[in-house]
Amino acid sequence: MATAPISVLMFEDDESQALLTREALEQSGCHVEVCHNGRDGLARMFTRDYQVYLVDIKLPDINGVELLRRITAVKPGAVVIVVTGHGDEMAAVEAMKLGAYDYIVKSPSMGHLAALPFVIREGTDRNQLKHEREALQTEIWEHARLLEERNAELRRLHKDLKQFTRLKTDLMSVIAYGLQQPLIKIRESLAVFSSGFKGASGQDENFAAALFELEQMEHRIADLQEMVRIGTGRIDLLKRFVDPGLLIQQVSQVVRPGLEPQHVQVVIMAPTNAAPVFADPDKMGHAIRMMIGFAKSALDGPGRITVRWDAGQAESTCSVVYEAQGSNLPPAAWPSRGVPMPPGWPEGDLGLAVGRRIIEHHGGNVWANPSSGRCGCLGFMLPKRSMQEAFGEYLRQGIEIARQDQRGFSVIAFVVQSVEAIRAKYGPERLSKLLLLVEERLNEMIRQQSGDRVIRGPNGEMAVILA
Repeated sequence: MATAPISVLMFEDDESQALLTREALEQSGCHVEVCHNGRDGLARMFTRDYQVYLVDIKLPDINGVELLRRITAVKPGAVVIVVTGHGDEMAAVEAMKLGAYDYIVKSPSMGHLAALPFVIREGTDRNQLKHEREALQTEIWEHARLLEERNAELRRLHKDLKQFTRLKTDLMSVIAYGLQQPLIKIRESLAVFSSGFKGASGQDENFAAALFELEQMEHRIADLQEMVRIGTGRIDLLKRFVDPGLLIQQVSQVVRPGLEPQHVQVVIMAPTNAAPVFADPDKMGHAIRMMIGFAKSALDGPGRITVRWDAGQAESTCSVVYEAQGSNLPPAAWPSRGVPMPPGWPEGDLGLAVGRRIIEHHGGNVWANPSSGRCGCLGFMLPKRSMQEAFGEYLRQGIEIARQDQRGFSVIAFVVQSVEAIRAKYGPERLSKLLLLVEERLNEMIRQQSGDRVIRGPNGEMAVILA
């Protein structure tokens, strides 16, 4: 693709020099216009733009240096090349100070005409690169300005969102508290009435149903309060290594009385020797209860809820399967890992939303496998934690709590002597019970602040973190 010729305006009073220079430049791809005096060239310069200006120092009306000053004033950044037959070092220095791109001395043998096209080409190329760089810089500044405007808008929206979240949280707290107080009065009144109608025909069942519904409302309010605490980040996980089988058994004992009136059977499938899981037992038990509660509401009648615990190499899973009476779930209902639960599923179930937040705060994730009809499966996965990882997390939690509350932080080490000798003499089971007893006693002694922790190593060593 042919390039456009370079437009050149030449100031030259010597006609022969002008002719020779013009021929040489046009052969190299330039379009040259000649002015024999300064005023004529200045007038033409105002009518159009030129890429290059060739200025002779000796002109009949205007000195070349003065002409250079006027050109750079009117056309800042123009490529101006001074061409003169008189080598004057002082004039060259002055020309370069005024913005001339180059200073070329005419040669009697016209040798300078061979170099002049290269100087012109180099000057225009550099000028083009300069303009492109300036345009790019301008574009970058514009993008930066737009980005700053977007960031300012995002900061404003984030501030508004935080304010909205705070208002929503405050409203939820007020609602929960407002509902909780009359429920206490209702429970007290029901207890009084129940004692007065004890044994009356049909009244025991009525009062039992009323108390059951009252308990359900109290659970919902407790869920709402827990959701408020989690939503504001005020959730304190007192993690320790927990036996998952024992935890699920304890949860089942709590939920069974509420499931019996609906004729829902609870089946536990958890190994007695499952590897311990690093979790807050109270919060984790609450999450499992919430899932069982959802399964119960999904059944809405007789059926069976099975809770199963599986331990893998890197994680452990808890599955809660619910099936209506007479239905049989396909094997796919028992996945070791299920489909990640979509955000907001199931809509409107506050208890399951609380359980989900608890699992996520433990570093796990919740999944679901809902089936057609009144049967399905949901559960969660928890990553396994080693003693070293747990100790590191305890340290981070303790340091953070101490920093926030501006109080001291300490680590105390305890060592049980002759662990191997005790294991050999009394057996690993009694040794385990002994170490657990020591750990419980230490917990009872130091559990005064939310950052206090006790962690036990595999060989009897224990670290107490006080924050």
